[in-house]
Amino acid sequence: MHCRDLCGWTLLIFFSANFAAAVSLYERHHLSPRARLGIEAYAVLTVMTLGAFFISTLGDSLADITRHLFAFHTMMDLCLLSNIVWLVEVGSRFISNRKEQFEPVSCRLDFRRTHIKL
Repeated sequence: MHCRDLCGWTLLIFFSANFAAAVSLYERHHLSPRARLGIEAYAVLTVMTLGAFFISTLGDSLADITRHLFAFHTMMDLCLLSNIVWLVEVGSRFISNRKEQFEPVSCRLDFRRTHIKL
């Protein structure tokens, strides 16, 4: 199997996983309107990237394919960058939750803030 045979499947898996993640995140009820807007923008970016790919590859002319694929490459870079940012955010949340889980109880209690009134 050649690398060219796998490129279509790689794009299909990448975009279907991203779109499924956006839909599953959007269905959460406790999200703020700003978070919902970000998820909607990412879903639109995913659809636009697929559209740019199909328009440029299924077009009539192959003479200027690099010029036609410029929009696809730019939007694909934005998708990859947002995936990296999301993974870093999830990883940092996971690490901070694990640190709080194994922290001793004495470190969580702050006795300086408790005031006893007699």
